[in-house]
Amino acid sequence: MAGPAPYARAAVSPRLPGEQGRQNNLVTRYGGTVFDHIRVSIAGDQARLFVPQGIVPGASGVPVLWLYHASGGSHDALISGFRDIGERAVDLGMIAICQNLGGTLYTSDAARTHQMNGWSYLSGIYGIDRNILRATSHGGALATEVLVSALMPSVVGAYVVNGVYDVVDLFRHGTPSQQEAVGQAYGYDMELMAARNPARHPGAAWIGRRIRVVYSQPDSSDAAVPPPAHAKALLATAGPYATEASARTHAAGHTTPSFADPDAQATFTRWMDQASRSEQPTAPRLVAQWDFAESAAPFASTVSGVAALAQGPGSAARPVATSFGAGVQFDGVKDHLRIARDQLGPLNIGATTGAVTIAAWVCSTDANSAMIAGCWQESTSGGDRAYALFNDLPTYGGDDRVCMNVSKTGGATAGYPSSRDYAADPRRISRGSWQLHVGTYDGAHAIAYLNGTAQPYPSYTDSAGATYSKNPYAFTAGINPAPSDFVVGASLRNGAPLNLHAGVIARLRVWNGALTAANVLALYEAEKSALN
Repeated sequence: MAGPAPYARAAVSPRLPGEQGRQNNLVTRYGGTVFDHIRVSIAGDQARLFVPQGIVPGASGVPVLWLYHASGGSHDALISGFRDIGERAVDLGMIAICQNLGGTLYTSDAARTHQMNGWSYLSGIYGIDRNILRATSHGGALATEVLVSALMPSVVGAYVVNGVYDVVDLFRHGTPSQQEAVGQAYGYDMELMAARNPARHPGAAWIGRRIRVVYSQPDSSDAAVPPPAHAKALLATAGPYATEASARTHAAGHTTPSFADPDAQATFTRWMDQASRSEQPTAPRLVAQWDFAESAAPFASTVSGVAALAQGPGSAARPVATSFGAGVQFDGVKDHLRIARDQLGPLNIGATTGAVTIAAWVCSTDANSAMIAGCWQESTSGGDRAYALFNDLPTYGGDDRVCMNVSKTGGATAGYPSSRDYAADPRRISRGSWQLHVGTYDGAHAIAYLNGTAQPYPSYTDSAGATYSKNPYAFTAGINPAPSDFVVGASLRNGAPLNLHAGVIARLRVWNGALTAANVLALYEAEKSALN
């Protein structure tokens, strides 16, 4: 998508909602693209936009560059420090927007609200298909949070210069003025600050995401936002998992280097080309991760917004040390963990995205059918199945295999006594060994993965004489939006545990979308070294 946009010499942009002023028929200094500079109010928050002429309300396929200003800055950054990159974005056919965002509020609830108001405003006018983020200094915190938490859809990447990443570290170790600014943004509520800190996200949350950071070297050259606590810490977390976590260094301290804007333009071009070739420009969001670090249940998710896993009736599942940190030992008799159905929140996939990934490192020690995790209950009402990852389902081609089960009705497959609706990787699992088990469902196909890859299982004939593919498994009906409890280490039958797992489960995670094959392989490659 490089080169001047195809909008030059088109009609002036129509008046926008909340418009407060404009300059028409401006021309970029690089590509000669004609654009309009428009100032608007979005729910009381000021914003400036550069709109290439020819992009009109109702237009589809519109890319947008979101700009996050430095501490003490405002929406006026678009006509000062961000003017160069704003015009370069126009040359790429993008709308550029810089919101005031209430000033510098980091990732506080107020800042997030301003961001979402901006998204609602702009997406209500244009058909936006790609978003790219560009941040400077303290604006890096919100840009990183928007990217990793998927506060906006279709974010293909973030470019951050000398950016803040860890707001808790900034509050604890920054200058007195920085400490005051951060503290005021969160009302000096340390619990809230930690819960909104971009650095809280685990590495797996970066799967499928792109970020490029620019920072100064040596470390001592940027005292305002020290690279070890911010740029380098971000790269260390995201690097093993992200689709891209790249960096470029400079020696200008906390000043934006001269190469940043042309480098950002080239990066945006590359990312948009990648997104245009991808069937999934927006990566699924990690909605739950259990590291089992507590000494006993309940086990809290390291991703906020999900209830803790509690012991099921009669269960005594206990944490044990593993190569991946802590895991949980299940006895295969009574042990299982649960989240009640009325506390599922984002784990109710059928009522939210309709697509899901479950991943866990598993060491199984028995030879019986076993469920790893999910919402799966056989019941007399017949309506409680939804999605689940198993590692042994012998009836329909899943014996000693990783299986991803899905259900729309919650009951048995029509014409069958139970559910045949699952993918199964054809390779046998190795009992007594650590293996990565992953199951995905994208609304059309379920896929089962073993140790980072999914082997095709193109033809299976079941006991009813039907022949079909087991991996991937075609299933377009969707996921049940009224499931049972979320259970780890067992499925349920009328409330009682069934298909209990004997062995250890570690690093259990759930995404609200289907990871790609490349994503799953990246996850395995990033974590398999723990086995050495």
